[in-house]
Amino acid sequence: LIHPDDLGAYHQGFREFQTSHQELWQLEYRIRRKDGTWAVYLDLIRVLARDQFGKHLKLAGTVIDVSRLRAVESG
Repeated sequence: LIHPDDLGAYHQGFREFQTSHQELWQLEYRIRRKDGTWAVYLDLIRVLARDQFGKHLKLAGTVIDVSRLRAVESG
């Protein structure tokens, strides 16, 4: 479950990425863990192929848990 405060930015950002000519999309957002705590994740998506109109045909991506990194950064 994506944090309610992050959900709008997640959906809007991905929609904008789909209609843009950007080659890379990334976004950090919070997801609720099974124990009820929040984890910070980083989505990275790269366009690998487009059709003749520029529409995405093939994407590759990864999702990384960056919670520990953010905790260290914030002190």
